[in-house]
Amino acid sequence: FSVAAAPLSYRTGAEGLAPSARLYRVKLTLLAALGLCGSLLLAANGDWLVGACLGPRFQGSEVLLVAIAPVVFVKFVSSVLGDTLAAISRQDRLGLGCWIALLVNVGLGLVLMPSLGAMGAVVATLAAETVLLVFLAANVALAGVGLAWTRVLVHPFGAALAALVAAFAVTPRFAVPAAVVVALLLAWRRPTAEERLLLPRLHGGTR
Repeated sequence: FSVAAAPLSYRTGAEGLAPSARLYRVKLTLLAALGLCGSLLLAANGDWLVGACLGPRFQGSEVLLVAIAPVVFVKFVSSVLGDTLAAISRQDRLGLGCWIALLVNVGLGLVLMPSLGAMGAVVATLAAETVLLVFLAANVALAGVGLAWTRVLVHPFGAALAALVAAFAVTPRFAVPAAVVVALLLAWRRPTAEERLLLPRLHGGTR
């Protein structure tokens, strides 16, 4: 979706910061939800995915898949920030952020992998992607585009909380269904402006 919407991002960027901010919020609403779903699928079904895709030889490596699951959500959010920076002619900031993340990943990997093995690589990747997210978010804000995270991400975080409760109260396999149900209920009962655009029939929205 992010790649397909890139031309739209550039056309919108030529119109100024306000249109870019609106498009950024709409894209973030969708990709944050998709990223959350991807992270939950990996975390809740890591053992099954490893067995089904890699076979019994890799039994035990599911802990790595579960540990790295949050990177899907982080990457989806940072991709929206990167698209926005590129669209408003801040490609240099995007490039610098990628270089910083690369150096963090390689540096931490060299330090952690001798003692932690593959888990060291997981920690290095998570740290690098988090650094990239923070760097891009700071530069998007400095460019004059409001991040609006307290509004746009409140529903994904609400769904994540429901998934966490379901995983501990019942079983991890219920985490994804619980998140989906809560996300749909939140979008139906308390839709944000961005959700109205993505789901035009919601509560009398326009097509």
